[in-house]
Amino acid sequence: MRAVPAGVVEAATLKSLGLDGVVESLTAVEAVAALVRRAAGFLCPGPARRIVDRVESSAGDWLGDDPRELIREALDELVLHGDLVEVPIGSASDGVVRTLYLAVPSYVVRSSGAAYLHGVVADHPTALPAEFEEALRHRGVVRWLEPLAGIVWDDVLGELAYTRLDPDRWFGAPSTVAPREHQAGYTRQLDRSGAGGDTSSLTVIDPAASPTFYTGRRVPAGERTGRFVGRRERRFGRALWCYVELGDGQIVHLFDLDDPENPQTGADAAWHLQMALDACAGTPQRYVLRDGGGAETDEGVLGLFSPVPSWAERRLLTVGRRLPVNGRGELMSIAVPQAELEEEARFLERALWLKPV
Repeated sequence: MRAVPAGVVEAATLKSLGLDGVVESLTAVEAVAALVRRAAGFLCPGPARRIVDRVESSAGDWLGDDPRELIREALDELVLHGDLVEVPIGSASDGVVRTLYLAVPSYVVRSSGAAYLHGVVADHPTALPAEFEEALRHRGVVRWLEPLAGIVWDDVLGELAYTRLDPDRWFGAPSTVAPREHQAGYTRQLDRSGAGGDTSSLTVIDPAASPTFYTGRRVPAGERTGRFVGRRERRFGRALWCYVELGDGQIVHLFDLDDPENPQTGADAAWHLQMALDACAGTPQRYVLRDGGGAETDEGVLGLFSPVPSWAERRLLTVGRRLPVNGRGELMSIAVPQAELEEEARFLERALWLKPV
């Protein structure tokens, strides 16, 4: 019996995953994500733990000192990206199991001509014919097809039974409306809401503070009067985002924005509402575009001074990649390919009502 060198086995595995020449090691995020997709194709629907176990048992020796953590991180990213769908099954008393399903293969076509892929094909990395594999690109858990001369990805992917997604509703983005219409929906809910007590446990986002200095906008409610996005502390449990009307330091109306089942929804609603309030007040939140500098030459940098809803952040980090905080007051800096930069700027202005610095 002849022993096969570990490097040969690793190289063969990468090739079987469609990553030959893309990454050099199975510890790369792209490779771990591909392993999780492959295991999920055979095991879904099923508990997340089963998929982690299968990947660890088959490839754990190549995944470093803590393979389970690496696998779990990739699995969580695949759920966020929309390749896998997580459905909690069970009850609080009996225990809740993270049950995963394969997301339907789908895609989003960009104005650049690229097509971003989501979902899992059970027995193949993408089901793409070999002649189109050259266009496939990987970055982390993200996969996309670069434009090819004479090729319309709608036609190719439609023939493969991929579902076309609306770019404006990518990652669950809400329908695009004018900021005043967005604000009006919350105002109607606020008018129907009950009164509260004092404001000792309440902070609000100060509409008069600079929209390019987010941390400086969070202030105690104090003796303010008006309508604000706020966050109220509780004796037990996490703080809750809310929309509140104040009168001389007393709560006139208040309703919570949080969903008990999904804490992120409260932050998403609060940040999106504040963007609408700022736009209606004539002081819209801002973004900045600048050259990539030290980044790759075909990238520009998009800088944000305030947090954005999770559906917007996932979109931006699918098209681009996060950069280290740069000290310019930006909360988030994202390197975006030049071919995609204009479309993302339009998205920020249309969906979030931001304006360039």
